Amino acid sequence: MTAPIAAVALRPQAPSAAPQRPDVVAPRVTALSGEEAAQALARAYEAVVGEPPSQETLAVLTAQWAHETGRGASMLNYNFGGAKGVGPSGLTVEARTREGYGASERRIVDRFRAYRTAEEGATDHLRLLERRFSTALTAAQAGDAQAFVRELRAGGYFTGDPGAYARSVGALADTALASGFGALTSGVVPRGGSRGGAPSVASRWSPQGRPPPLVDALPGVDAALAIADELARMSLREARERPEDAR
Repeated sequence: MTAPIAAVALRPQAPSAAPQRPDVVAPRVTALSGEEAAQALARAYEAVVGEPPSQETLAVLTAQWAHETGRGASMLNYNFGGAKGVGPSGLTVEARTREGYGASERRIVDRFRAYRTAEEGATDHLRLLERRFSTALTAAQAGDAQAFVRELRAGGYFTGDPGAYARSVGALADTALASGFGALTSGVVPRGGSRGGAPSVASRWSPQGRPPPLVDALPGVDAALAIADELARMSLREARERPEDAR
């Protein structure tokens, strides 16, 4: 005969904590020089991967930062790659953005990750690459800027013109290797700031899997972003005009 099943006393469940609301902070331009950005990315890479990056790897990563932030001139709240959502400290910033390119381009308002320091922003960016875009990070580790951009695009990191993105990142990586990281921001001055430099022309990844767009304009920093847009066009013109044997 089967033994009776013992009664199990159910303990009352504690009410689940209410989800923490993100802290929406004011947008601010956090300009870095090319050397400062490279140093922050190198430290973040070593913290995340466990070893220092090669110069070629660091050149690709810093070139993407330069492309995404107008060579530092339009870097907002230490966001190194324009990732949407909420940063690890619970900070986010609202921005008008554009999604897609050409006939499919549209403009929306969304939230982007915000950080208190360059180290926090760089580390979160590397963790995002390692976790969500590992094939792109592998390409960066090989020093292959074109494959890096191709894998970012395949993973939904951005929705803009992949050719323009690849040309810009490739040219900026070449510049960093040939002339040093300081050359990425030499002579570029953000609005009300000290340094700057070449822009993002595309949309980017969001935690929800929707490719988010590039920061286009924010109250108080529209002029800096307009400068970044012009710098982007200059960067792409320079890349197109460079002789093939100079690459």
